[in-house]
Amino acid sequence: MTYDLYVKFMPEDLLVSVIIPSINPQKLLNLLNSLTRCKYKNLEVIIVFDYVKQLPTIDPNITVRFKNFIVIANERPLLKSCSVNKGIKASKGEYVLVIDEDNLVQEGTIETLVKFMEKHPEVGCAQPLVYTIDGSLQHYGAFWDKRLGIIRKPNIKRSKDFIYVDLVTDCILIRRSVINKIGLFSSEIPWGDNDADFALRAKKAGFKCAVVLTAKVLHDKKLNRITYKNVYDILHSKVIINKKYFNSYLFYIFLFLLLIYFGIYIPIKQGEFKDVLRYLRAAVSGTLDGIRGKYNISLIREDYKEA
Repeated sequence: MTYDLYVKFMPEDLLVSVIIPSINPQKLLNLLNSLTRCKYKNLEVIIVFDYVKQLPTIDPNITVRFKNFIVIANERPLLKSCSVNKGIKASKGEYVLVIDEDNLVQEGTIETLVKFMEKHPEVGCAQPLVYTIDGSLQHYGAFWDKRLGIIRKPNIKRSKDFIYVDLVTDCILIRRSVINKIGLFSSEIPWGDNDADFALRAKKAGFKCAVVLTAKVLHDKKLNRITYKNVYDILHSKVIINKKYFNSYLFYIFLFLLLIYFGIYIPIKQGEFKDVLRYLRAAVSGTLDGIRGKYNISLIREDYKEA
């Protein structure tokens, strides 16, 4: 069940719908403040709180800055894909901007992305460069290795303006026609790599994906450690994506090395020697659940217990 907590009606010519799945109200408020400073003013903002027990009070001086402002609250955790889908269903924009709440939008970013998409009708999804708050370049698209199920980073020095990629993440501007053609985000991949899956489906349908090198957002955290929850989700999504798009037998051979890497090497590298078994169990569980088409929400959201 969902509750529309605040709705302000809007004109029908709205162009960009900003969809924000949220579990951390403070980071959300920081993102909203950054959106109010955008040069691009024709924005609709839709927040989907994913089982947030204490909903924040959002300053009306912020909400009135947007053409439309909608809040939806999930009574149980649905994770990112289903939360984003609720936002998309409530949206009216010609473009949909799906953005993680731990990002800060620079004032010219949305304007630059929209202008790029208008000039490049072949592109269905585009993302800006994503930097961490300490200035490190973190996300700039990727290519998916069809044989091994790993990602390869592109060489962004090849172009001054944009590059085509297989995968986009974190902050993605999507053309409405793409959603109309391929549908919503897949519930098979409910958390990480759901945007990768969407991008691969868009490419399969004939659209291109791009990174716009003249647009920028800040990821509101430094490069951080990989948790056992991340390990579960990474292995789960890699298995699902391989089954859906590539079905490479070589991947399943390489999968053994991924289990060692994420289940043993990563915790040791991070100094979490006592938790190696937990990481290894998460890696094995994510792999098996991916093969069986299941997902352990209670592992990811430990604050929620099924009745």
